[in-house]
Amino acid sequence: MEFFPLLELPEEIQAVVVERAARNSIQDLYGLKAHRRGR
Repeated sequence: MEFFPLLELPEEIQAVVVERAARNSIQDLYGLKAHRRGR
C-alpha cells in the first residue's frame, strides 16, 4: 500500500478522510459480528 501524505492536505479534507476511515472500520467490525451471529 502506497503511503499517502494525509498531513499535506487541507484540514477540512483530513477531517473527511479520517471520518470516513473511522466509519468504514466500525461498519467492518459490526459486519463481522453480524456475520458470525448468522452462522
